[in-house]
Amino acid sequence: MRFLRDQGLAIAMFGLFAVTLVGLMLAGWSNYNEEQAEHGQPSVALTEYLGTPSFGEAVFEKLGERVPPDGRLCASNGFPVQPRFI
Repeated sequence: MRFLRDQGLAIAMFGLFAVTLVGLMLAGWSNYNEEQAEHGQPSVALTEYLGTPSFGEAVFEKLGERVPPDGRLCASNGFPVQPRFI
């Protein structure tokens, strides 16, 4: 129980990341198969989609939107300024 209490925030954030990544995989797979059908190509299985450049591009595009602002927030909070008492 102590581990869950001490690491609760990290577990919650990794869980949210995993849920988001699964949603991205499923939505991207559906969109990819629709585009394949429009061009007369056969649809692909989810495991095949995960190896396509389309999936990699989607993941890194989303990471590129979120990581820089979150990184700046973490960096600014990682070095707190101590008040000086005169």
